[in-house]
Amino acid sequence: MKVVFIGDNGVGKKSLCKKMVYSNYENKNEYEKYCKKIDGIIVEIDCIKKMKNIKKYDLVVLLFDLTQLCSFWGISKWLGKIKTCDSKKKIILVGTKRDRERNITNIQIENLCKNYENIEMKYIEVSAKLGTNISEFEKEIILSKPTNLEIIKEEKKYNTFDSNDGDFEEIEYNDSSIRDSIIKKKGIFRKFVNSLMNCFYGNNIK
Repeated sequence: MKVVFIGDNGVGKKSLCKKMVYSNYENKNEYEKYCKKIDGIIVEIDCIKKMKNIKKYDLVVLLFDLTQLCSFWGISKWLGKIKTCDSKKKIILVGTKRDRERNITNIQIENLCKNYENIEMKYIEVSAKLGTNISEFEKEIILSKPTNLEIIKEEKKYNTFDSNDGDFEEIEYNDSSIRDSIIKKKGIFRKFVNSLMNCFYGNNIK
């Protein structure tokens, strides 16, 4: 499962990753990518400073600092970019540094979420320093894992000949089963071969 952490500078993206992976938010290891196994599922986490192509990620985690009002106002900017890239992307909105005195009220957060009801988004508050809600946050990540049906919807589409009605039919399948899907498509090759036979040899057969 691929996850991306985004948000303004200083909101605690890497601190949260370190708390999850090393159980210590002050760990000196500095990476752009982290990896942790949660409930048997390997979760790859990318921490990015600028918006990139998010379509390759299963989940977007958007972080803001509960002590900094400017990072809260920046949420709309990030959500706009996410929506532009992929309007159906799942999002977890995370308020960080819950252990400190907050400058953002629950009413402000509720109003923000109401303004983006058309986006599939969950909200949670955490503290990397104290470990508050870290396990709950990890559970939310796993609950956001794409189902098989969602994966199928994102699969590539290819045109194949349908032997039943003589038209081209658009079918969907994932990359790992391309060969099997084509081979199993009933009658595709049979009709194609029969058409060739009739075209080249039909008039010469006595």
